[in-house]
Amino acid sequence: MDDRALERLRIERQALFTSMAGAFVRRAFDEVTEGVVPEVTLTLQGSSWLAGTYRGYEEFSHYVLAARLVLEPAGKPMTYLHHGEEMVIMHEFEVGGRVGGPEIPLHISVRFGADGRLSSLVIQPKDQALFDQAVDSFLRPQLRYGETG
Repeated sequence: MDDRALERLRIERQALFTSMAGAFVRRAFDEVTEGVVPEVTLTLQGSSWLAGTYRGYEEFSHYVLAARLVLEPAGKPMTYLHHGEEMVIMHEFEVGGRVGGPEIPLHISVRFGADGRLSSLVIQPKDQALFDQAVDSFLRPQLRYGETG
């Protein structure tokens, strides 16, 4: 692939991810899932209730809905790096929304399918322990409210 074609491909990939991030903010979850292949795999590193591996549209959609409950984009520009077929994004989030939770950068490693949509995502918080603690602390009152007995 020549340099111009490679640069166009990188710009297209960044545009797709940026569009998906915008849909996440607007809670347009169908638009988010349009950007992934049916057999998508998403892995969030860590030990929080949100951590784990999600496979396929349905599990990916469940992750997106759950993540939106706890994560609010910090309003800072995303940073993109390209390494061959992989794109790495640095995106900062406020855990717990805008209620004073910590701001934590997430490293998101993305691979693409043959059709140009995302096929895999691996998300690694920059400060894993702080992220896990913040996610679980934010949700603890909500989970306790739903408990019986």
